[in-house]
Amino acid sequence: MVKIENLKQLNRLVILRRSVFVPNSVVWNKPRPAAWMINLSGTVLLKLFDVGMFVYFKNKTGGKK
Repeated sequence: MVKIENLKQLNRLVILRRSVFVPNSVVWNKPRPAAWMINLSGTVLLKLFDVGMFVYFKNKTGGKK
């Protein structure tokens, strides 16, 4: 997992059209577009950076078995 620690990294993910998630949060544990997350207030983003915001990678194991 790649941890996001500042706005510059989050902005780079916006440009790359990636998603992020916060696994230790009930509200933010699902993948959301970085472009949507960067529009949150600064106080919320600081808390999420401290808790641990990570880049979302799709599971490459395939579909249903």
